[in-house]
Amino acid sequence: MLMQVFSFVFGWINQNRLSKCVHKVSRSLNYFFTLLNIDVGVGKLVNVLVAVTFIVHMVSCGWYWIDETNDFEPTGWVARQGLLQVDLKFRYISAVYWTFQTLTTVGYGDIPAVTLYEKVYATLWMIGGFGLYSYTIGTL
Repeated sequence: MLMQVFSFVFGWINQNRLSKCVHKVSRSLNYFFTLLNIDVGVGKLVNVLVAVTFIVHMVSCGWYWIDETNDFEPTGWVARQGLLQVDLKFRYISAVYWTFQTLTTVGYGDIPAVTLYEKVYATLWMIGGFGLYSYTIGTL
């Protein structure tokens, strides 16, 4: 399992290329807004939405990856939700749903973290969500 954790961490580091792509999109949007004389506040809002969407996507993929690495054991969230036989798109939507409910601190409890790895990941996301809130408020 330790090798899987290292592979996951290095996979996230490799996502640096993807974050550079998001940065380029942000710069392009700023240029576009400047050309069209669109308010700076709207530009900042769009940039924050792009960044939040990117982060939510990455966290959702990580949430799904945790269960996939453990071969979808019966105590994992995919099996508990009865998602083993459904399409991957529906699993992704469920992971995004968990990510948003954890980020917004709503936490309905319908997709709880039960295994050790899920609990650690959920805790790290709660801490990261606090940082994301700070970033969002500071940017706007």
